[in-house]
Amino acid sequence: MPENVIKYADRYRLEHDYSSRSEVIVLALNHLREQELAKGYKAMAESDSERNDDWLDSGLAETLAEIDKNR
Repeated sequence: MPENVIKYADRYRLEHDYSSRSEVIVLALNHLREQELAKGYKAMAESDSERNDDWLDSGLAETLAEIDKNR
């Protein structure tokens, strides 16, 4: 792992009171996974909305947009 990434992880750990560098890395990977899932859900919602089917209109696109706005 590059030295600058290690230093950032150590600094972040201290500033946010995490117990280990590994905990910071797990946090980062979970965040990346959440972003990836959100993109997939958004794409699915957009493709479903193009069908104009009331049965498929779950409001997912609007909910995801609201979540993005509040981040």
